[in-house]
Amino acid sequence: MRALLILAALLSGCATGDTDRATLKDELKREILAEIGDPSPERTREAGPTGHVEGRVHLQNEGVAGCRVKLVQVLESDRFLGTFEESRRGVEHSTVSEADGHFAFRDVPCGPYRLLWQPAGDSGWIRRLREKPDARVEAGKTSRVADIDLARTPVGTGNP
Repeated sequence: MRALLILAALLSGCATGDTDRATLKDELKREILAEIGDPSPERTREAGPTGHVEGRVHLQNEGVAGCRVKLVQVLESDRFLGTFEESRRGVEHSTVSEADGHFAFRDVPCGPYRLLWQPAGDSGWIRRLREKPDARVEAGKTSRVADIDLARTPVGTGNP
């Protein structure tokens, strides 16, 4: 919030002299760097309650083996830079789908998560285009995510 106020002062012209602007710019830079310097994802993992996430990858209703699946914690923030979600990713967990297409994440810290997948032979990660988390892990419970249907063409990759 403080970074927003400093930025507003700079943009509104409240700073009259060059030294005032330079001071405000330095202060804004320190605030932004302090927010970017949040604890790394490795340090956000705390010992606490955990749950499980399960799902299935299929193509024409046949399970697909070898699809990489990633579960990424969504960090909720009330800070200015927290609005830029891509810079606020938390702990990541990954697995590979089994022969029947099923995948599971065990003992995942509680909270909201996004699901990404990468079919065998592909180089890019795919995720559902939605604002809400794909899974919400609750203590001692198993969260079932919607099936991943590889027959669906990801947004932006179809032919015109």
